[in-house]
Amino acid sequence: MRFISIHGHAYQPPREDPATGEVAEQVSAAPFHDWNERITDECYRPLGAARVMGPDDQVTDEINLWGEISFDLGPTLGVWLDRHAPDVAALITAGAGAGAAFETGAENGAGHAMAHPWVHAILPLTPAHDRVTMIKWGVCDYRERFGVAARSMWLPETAVDTASLEALVDEGIEWTMLAPHQVDVDAPAHPCFVALPSGRSIIVVPYDGELSHSVAFGAVLEDGVRFAELVAKGAGVSEHTNLGDLGDLGELDEEVDSDAKVDDDEGEPTLTIVSTDIETFGHHHRFGEMALARAVQIWQENDDVELTTPQRFLDMFAPTRVGSLVERTSWSCAHGIERWRSDCGCRFATVEGESQAWRRPLRDVLDALCDVAGRLMDTEARQVLRSPWAARNAYGEVLAASVEDLPLRRAAFLDSHLVEGADEALAVKWMEAERLRLEAWSSCAWFFDSPDRIETVQVLAQAQAAADMLGELTGTSVGSWFAKQVRQAGLLADS
Repeated sequence: MRFISIHGHAYQPPREDPATGEVAEQVSAAPFHDWNERITDECYRPLGAARVMGPDDQVTDEINLWGEISFDLGPTLGVWLDRHAPDVAALITAGAGAGAAFETGAENGAGHAMAHPWVHAILPLTPAHDRVTMIKWGVCDYRERFGVAARSMWLPETAVDTASLEALVDEGIEWTMLAPHQVDVDAPAHPCFVALPSGRSIIVVPYDGELSHSVAFGAVLEDGVRFAELVAKGAGVSEHTNLGDLGDLGELDEEVDSDAKVDDDEGEPTLTIVSTDIETFGHHHRFGEMALARAVQIWQENDDVELTTPQRFLDMFAPTRVGSLVERTSWSCAHGIERWRSDCGCRFATVEGESQAWRRPLRDVLDALCDVAGRLMDTEARQVLRSPWAARNAYGEVLAASVEDLPLRRAAFLDSHLVEGADEALAVKWMEAERLRLEAWSSCAWFFDSPDRIETVQVLAQAQAAADMLGELTGTSVGSWFAKQVRQAGLLADS
């Protein structure tokens, strides 16, 4: 038996205007109002009712793929879906608990979903106290959304270092998923333990790099039967096995070397994972969700492969191998994690005379704001919050609350953390300033080729709003100071 899994990383950055809390119209997303709406229509909603077509081009079945694959859901996307596409949020929640005991404390509860930090930040580059809060808030969001404690967590861009793994284990996380080049292990199709300096360990589940790249960037999703065959071959299933009666795979046969994929000499079960942005299925590749649905149907009907999730595989087969972490690496930068702090050369298009030297100043100005905010939290915030850092960590319970539960959750937060007699509105404003500042670490601000894209502009707007709020809270000039830093760094021409 060969075990296979499809993992989708579902994420959109915060797009809300800090002043209004709503997403402004984004012309580049036309004919939709904004990119969240567009990608929801092209991907997230179709995944919940993916059509399977018969030979006469008639729909023969519909599958909620959220209940067939493994996935992680970035909280900033999850919150937007809760408010603007509750039907999709419900499909995702139903999928996460499919086929598992869906209750708190269940052994296999929410077996399809991995947790995600509140912010899609490069954790190895994030100050330690901010990293801790992001993880805690992500754990809160997961528990609120799926009804069980998180056992796994996706690392944004799979960017990893030892300190980030230690922080995951601090919050009860048992395993994470990485690219094969990020962990040294003798058999890449096997999960492994990675020992940590604290004396603890965490399980790393490597995905299949070649297969994943083919699905994300190749023509694999043009045909669901060929997709099913390719993944099965990558898992080591004989090409003579009748998965879809397709015959020769043709040019796709060259994309995967099955002999290099599976190390099963000792008879140990292997897990072959295709891991990619979930937007691959329908947004990046039109009708990709239909190809995935057909492939799922084929795998489920075949006795030589079993479609599963990493969580369920780990519940059945405890890891026996030990691996070692390759420090400060990611799945999307050949230079480790440099794409998010330097002109490393990773980019979409080479434009003569254009550099990415702006990446370092962007990180520098946010680091500087982090330092200023930390000092003010240590001094000024104590006038309204008994322990500002503990309060910030606990604020994830408020952020994760539904609209109906928010008043009670906020009241409970204030009851636990407000200095007696202090202004409740000021306490909430401190927390909202920190939320905006933390969300400004969103990695997509650095990912692309120039600082005038909406992702970088959004991050700077959030950071500026946070700085303005800190200035108002403390009677200082933090807002004007930060605006000057941005101008001097040359990040916004109209700053």
